[in-house]
Amino acid sequence: MTFQSPGMYIFLSSALLLLGMASLNRVKRHVFLALNIIFILLVIPQPRLFSGLILLAWMLSHYLSLQLMLRVEAKRLVFILWLILDLVWFVTVKEYHWITGSFLGGHAFAIWWSVLGYSFILFRQIHLSVHVRDGMIKSVRPLDYLNYNLAFWTFLAGPIQRYDDFIEHMRRFETEDVPLQDSLKAFNRIVWGLIKMAVIAPFFQQYAVITTFTAAPSAAAFALFFISFPLYLYLNFSGYCDTVIGVGRAVGFRVPENFRVPFIARNMVDFWNRWHISLSEFFRDYLYYPMMVAASRRFNPLLSLVGVTFISFFLMGIWHGNEIRFVLFGVLQGLGVVITLLYGELLKALLPKPALKAYKNNGAVRAAAIVVCQCYVMATFLVFQYSFHDLYQVMAVIGGRSV
Repeated sequence: MTFQSPGMYIFLSSALLLLGMASLNRVKRHVFLALNIIFILLVIPQPRLFSGLILLAWMLSHYLSLQLMLRVEAKRLVFILWLILDLVWFVTVKEYHWITGSFLGGHAFAIWWSVLGYSFILFRQIHLSVHVRDGMIKSVRPLDYLNYNLAFWTFLAGPIQRYDDFIEHMRRFETEDVPLQDSLKAFNRIVWGLIKMAVIAPFFQQYAVITTFTAAPSAAAFALFFISFPLYLYLNFSGYCDTVIGVGRAVGFRVPENFRVPFIARNMVDFWNRWHISLSEFFRDYLYYPMMVAASRRFNPLLSLVGVTFISFFLMGIWHGNEIRFVLFGVLQGLGVVITLLYGELLKALLPKPALKAYKNNGAVRAAAIVVCQCYVMATFLVFQYSFHDLYQVMAVIGGRSV
């Protein structure tokens, strides 16, 4: 069952009704867990029982590692061992054959694992483990752990929520009534999200195929092809986020925002502060900052900045998918961010503060920067979406060659 199927609308309506009932406040966490389990049974493919048991076993292993870290002195050792085993499991079940091909032939696992929301649960597990390791979380109750990892409004594709934030909002939506005005705003957002996913996004999806350009090459056809997939991806993903954020807020629960008008970003740093915000913040807090601190102690600050940025986006690219093109996507994103950072440092060195401020506030400069940035973003999404063979066909047509 897809997120836009009639059955899903029935589930969401039922969830809103149950979670909005004040009479269930005392057992709302249990009701929420039941809804989460029903949701997972709706979205995972057959065999559901086997898939559910594998998911449960994997989560149980992580929960036990958390309990061990809470009870022993060697927290870092437990964390490292768990992380190594979990990452090995991740690259195996997600079928990264370019990594595992030398020692695992063929398809080691059924493809259902790659659409189970595993990637986002992994982030939540890493967040929990780091905070338990560092003593920032003192206890993790089984019911809270299950609801945090299986929350139906973030299970499939985020946004990635932090544990303490989740627990705080769980407490609130059990005890506080939702003002009518807030409920109406939430329902408006749900409807708008569904419209974006079901109506507007499919319009661009139909043009996000290479034959849009190769069947009848022209500048207009290429422009339509060039923008269609990024717009489809944004509308579909942000529409999903609008829907789940609206569902949460309709019952008094706040899910983090994930997009903030990314297509007006003037550079790649600005873009990643607006696009998939919870993912950007996760990589910033749990990968970029720790590596930057460690690298700065050993290497030149500028060299550290460039190296750590590339490593961060390289790993982000790997996380996005199990093909080499996703690695290239990550590298290109990293390149854009590095160029932005170096250009910013160059401007600081060449311009006095008043001139630098005037430059940044200049309308023409801003408009040109937005155009250049968005053209680069959309070009990198060609690599994200299309195979190298498809891109070769597009380039061949541009070059006037037959394919």
